[in-house]
Amino acid sequence: MCPTPVGRRRQRRWVAPVPRRRRPETWSRSAGVRARRRPGIPALDGLRALAVALVLADHGGIPGMGGGFIGVDVFFVLSGFLITSLLLDELGCNGRIDLPGFWIRRARRLLPALVLMVLAVGGARELLPQDTVAGLRGDAIAAFFWVANWRFVTQQTDYFAQGATPSPLQHTWSLAVEEQYYFVWPLLLIAVAVLLAAKAKRRGAWATLGSVRFVVFLLATVGTLASAGAAVVLASHAARDRVYFGTDTRAQALLTGAAVAALLVQDWSALNRGWSLIRSRWGRLAARVLPVLGLGTLAWAAHRATGSTSEFHDGLLAAVEVAAVAVIASVALDQRGAVARVLACRPLVWLGTISYGVYLWHWPIFMVVNGELTGWSGLPLFVLRCLATVVVAAGSWWLIEQPIRRWRPLRVPLLPLAGATVAAAVAVTMMVVPVGTAPRAAQESSLPPGVAGVAAVSPSPPDNAVPAQAV
Repeated sequence: MCPTPVGRRRQRRWVAPVPRRRRPETWSRSAGVRARRRPGIPALDGLRALAVALVLADHGGIPGMGGGFIGVDVFFVLSGFLITSLLLDELGCNGRIDLPGFWIRRARRLLPALVLMVLAVGGARELLPQDTVAGLRGDAIAAFFWVANWRFVTQQTDYFAQGATPSPLQHTWSLAVEEQYYFVWPLLLIAVAVLLAAKAKRRGAWATLGSVRFVVFLLATVGTLASAGAAVVLASHAARDRVYFGTDTRAQALLTGAAVAALLVQDWSALNRGWSLIRSRWGRLAARVLPVLGLGTLAWAAHRATGSTSEFHDGLLAAVEVAAVAVIASVALDQRGAVARVLACRPLVWLGTISYGVYLWHWPIFMVVNGELTGWSGLPLFVLRCLATVVVAAGSWWLIEQPIRRWRPLRVPLLPLAGATVAAAVAVTMMVVPVGTAPRAAQESSLPPGVAGVAAVSPSPPDNAVPAQAV
């Protein structure tokens, strides 16, 4: 169903609404039956599960998985693809985008679990390496205001420093990048729609969704090239932490997903029900081959990448984004293919559904549940950490995240409520977390045994299962 604008008064439309199709444009010939209807795209949840598994393996020190940090790029591309598809679908359905409603849905999806995790980290600070506590208050406030990535840039935090002790909240950097995108990108889409509507009005006509999609595609493509170019240039003249944490250098993945969505997704409601929109035989063949190549490329990068400056300069991020797009677009447009069916298996879909919680909780849990505490090491310790993470994430999903997402207050203005929640969380953080006495970089490293010396990366959820769920 299309989102509806908040309020009773009928609002002016920017583009001509697009009629909803009552049946799929094509039929699944491979199965010989009409594709089953179900909300969301399960294969994308499965892909999210694989991406978060890469992150866990990397931070758990699993041999041969030192490049698991590329999982963040998969999440970025996925978020750009889904959010742009949803915004364009809302524009086509309602003739406009409900910006406050979009921001409210994101806040309801992201804030509750984030606030709980940050306060839990502050309360459990005695269990953490003591040289991480010095900057914890500042890290928490930066996380609440979605600027954690720039805080780590200004601190010259080296994501890939071996043996260094990262902040227990350093994994919030990628959430900050995504939230900055969620704030700016809808504004740009609205600006495009309004400008095209004004131009069409002078001719006595309606702006069309097709014209908006075309301009959005051009805008996202230019932004992708500019961001990729900035990453290459900065990799030559700046520290790699600037390339890795910077919004300008990481926006390329989000904008790549946005460009593909604007180009290929003409009927989101059909995809959201599992319908295949690929008509030609060659198109279906490409949709079956490309995800295999894409997954193979991601596996190779996860095994071989080290995060060196030369890799960023040579286009590692761009290569990972192309591979992620090959998988995402193919399994979304043809959900009856072999790769899409494998990714849509129930265990992967379930893990992908709670991947936001897995992301939020895994890094502090990995730091607390260490070899000193358990006496374990290697694979047994990794399995224990993963089990603890999944249990906590599942509890957060069922007890905190889902009830708040389903809550529909009649008269409470949700956007001010979200702001009040952040303000209250900041106030509690100021009271609970003490001010450190020395810069983190100046203290002796005490990274818990068995934790890889790199910071976590984030799978922000979508809105249809949502982050890449339509929140």
